[in-house]
Amino acid sequence: MARNEVIKVGSAEFDEKEEAVLAALYEVSDGSYSTYSLATRLNPGAEDEEAEKAFEDVRATTEGLIAKGIIRGERLTGANGVYFERFKLTPKGERKGN
Repeated sequence: MARNEVIKVGSAEFDEKEEAVLAALYEVSDGSYSTYSLATRLNPGAEDEEAEKAFEDVRATTEGLIAKGIIRGERLTGANGVYFERFKLTPKGERKGN
């Protein structure tokens, strides 16, 4: 799949990063993912600057999905700034996945 390719799911459009986040959340519906754990799951083996970039990418991607009303999570502040815990699909997000 080409970088930044848009994937149509129902009537919504998701880019490759959004699709990866959503796929991970569809697999684990118990709210166990945070920004940190998603960054690790989607970028295994990333270290130092690469891990920091992965975290920033996942944070931006999840913030976009939250703004679209597809996912929700508890907003917290830590050493790397704002991050989220306990991601879950919203009812709208669950409908988009079907």
